[in-house]
Amino acid sequence: IRITQSKICKKRMECLVAATHGAGSYSVVNFIRNDARAAIAVICLTSALLPVTLVLAKKQFTKLREVPAGGAGGEQARRWYLTICSFPSAAALSCWLSVALPNLGLAFQAVYEVFEAICLTRFAFVVLVLANGVEVLEDYLERTSAASAGGSAG
Repeated sequence: IRITQSKICKKRMECLVAATHGAGSYSVVNFIRNDARAAIAVICLTSALLPVTLVLAKKQFTKLREVPAGGAGGEQARRWYLTICSFPSAAALSCWLSVALPNLGLAFQAVYEVFEAICLTRFAFVVLVLANGVEVLEDYLERTSAASAGGSAG
C-alpha cells in the first residue's frame, strides 16, 4: 500500500510541476537548481527584498488606516484599499517561498492566485466607486445579485 501511495504522491507532484511549467517561479527554480552560486545569490536577494517589501507594505497599511473614512466609498472602500495594499506582501512572500522553499512555494501559489483574484475584484470596485460614485456601484451589485438569484432559482 505504501508503494502505491508513494507513486500517487509522485504523480501528483509531477502534475503540479507540469501545470506550473510556464510560471515564473518554476523557471527560477529550474534556473538555480543546476548552479549553486546562482541559487545562493537569488535566495540572498529575495531574503533581503522580502522584509523591505513587508515593511513598506506595513507603513502603507498604517497610513491608510489613519485616513478618515469619509469620501467616495466610505468604510467599505477603505477595507478594499487595505486588501489591495496587502497584495505586494503576498506577492513577495510567494516569490520568496518559490525560491527558498520550492515545494512550500508551490502550495502557497494556489493561495496567492486566489488572493490575487480577490485584490483585482476589489481594485475594480474601487475604480467603479471613484468613477461613478457609491450609489451606482450599489445599484449595479443589487441588480446583478438579483439577476443571479433569479437565474439560479429557475
